[in-house]
Amino acid sequence: MSSRRTDGDAQPAFRPLESITILGIIGILALAVGLFALTRPTTVVKQHKLAYTQSGRFNYSATAPATSIYGADGLTTGEPIITKLVGPVQVRFDYRLSAAAPSRVHGTAALEANVDLGQGLAKVFPIAAAQPFNGNHASVSGTLPLAAIKAYIDTAGRDLGTGAGTTVSLVPQIKVVGTVGGRQLAQTHYAPALPMAFSGTTLAIATSTSSDGSTPSPADALKRSSRGSIGYDASSPNTVPLLFLHPAVTASRIVGFGIAGLCLLLCLWFARPLRAGRSPGDRDRIRALYGAQLVPVEAVTAHTGPVADVTSMEALADLAKRYDAVIMHVAADNADTYAVWDSGILYRYTSVIGEAAEPQPSEPDNVEQASSRERKLEPNGSRGRR
Repeated sequence: MSSRRTDGDAQPAFRPLESITILGIIGILALAVGLFALTRPTTVVKQHKLAYTQSGRFNYSATAPATSIYGADGLTTGEPIITKLVGPVQVRFDYRLSAAAPSRVHGTAALEANVDLGQGLAKVFPIAAAQPFNGNHASVSGTLPLAAIKAYIDTAGRDLGTGAGTTVSLVPQIKVVGTVGGRQLAQTHYAPALPMAFSGTTLAIATSTSSDGSTPSPADALKRSSRGSIGYDASSPNTVPLLFLHPAVTASRIVGFGIAGLCLLLCLWFARPLRAGRSPGDRDRIRALYGAQLVPVEAVTAHTGPVADVTSMEALADLAKRYDAVIMHVAADNADTYAVWDSGILYRYTSVIGEAAEPQPSEPDNVEQASSRERKLEPNGSRGRR
């Protein structure tokens, strides 16, 4: 058998069957996403927090003789207070509330000194009475009643035999209310303490070892900071977990069903040539279904052997698959002939366009091209040799 191939019947740039398969997979996945999104509510109630920070700094100062160890500047913040060298000690605390969201707060600020003698004995000495403030920051100041504190400690020493090792703490009393980020801030009480150890003649900032083993300097001990938050419930868009993506439920529904619908329409469009039946569109249907197996040729000539006409293209394709053979395709204006050669037998199927098929001999001696105009696959040879 010999054949001549032509490029006049080139395969299309894409094959509808493969396109339908790909679109079907995409459509099913998109539909699954859309259906899964239907099972989830569009919104969920989540706990949100508005963070804010309250901070402040202690400052104190006093006059002292220029000839003393304090020098001409006198006592400054961070230095130990030697009671017999300094005059009235002025104490101040600067407060600030900060937040990422806009805040509107107000409150009162006071300042006091707490003397702790141990054994459950303590006394509070007011430094500055409570005074109102409006805004995110405030300052409160007053004079440390050092003489009264020292007299109280001395009395306790005489009566109880104690005094040395007493702690005097400077404690601001900040009460704040208002809103942060539009959310109500319940009244908060901010009272950081600056402990100072009293040795009988000197007050010095007491520092303690932190959890990492380091000891802060007196300057660091003067700064205080505390974080807080306002918790509230609020609705937020729910999402669909898709691997590394988390699209909103509403968007997942729209996109999922939209893609699924589009894939369905495209599948119907590409499936037009695949409808069953022998019709003028049969060539497109066969090409879509079996394009990978078709080899376009101009003519086929079989020198010896019988020719078997099969009843359908599906049967011919099954033979080609069984024999692991290609399907030769001879195209003409009024008919398409498909043939499979195996073991001396030529199997063929003819699809007539626009008219009924002409009868084909069942056992010709050989097959060749009868007319280049018709380009059909026909038997050729002498029957008298039989």
